[in-house]
Amino acid sequence: MPTLVEKLTGAEVRPQVVAACVALVDREVDGKGGLSGMAIKAGYKVIKAIKPGFVQQVVDSLLPDFAAAMEPMYTRE
Repeated sequence: MPTLVEKLTGAEVRPQVVAACVALVDREVDGKGGLSGMAIKAGYKVIKAIKPGFVQQVVDSLLPDFAAAMEPMYTRE
């Protein structure tokens, strides 16, 4: 049985997983409210404007580590 890392980082699946994670981050940032939410939204917008693709690069580089950390929960019966 393939590991979670192998499943999530396979060549045909990885771009979809990364895109889904980026969309999740975008939704979470958009859902923030109040003054702290305004600050988070502004900072996120600046990061995306200064370095387009940064969030996608970070998610892509962290994906193997996150998948490995989730492996025990995945294999739990």
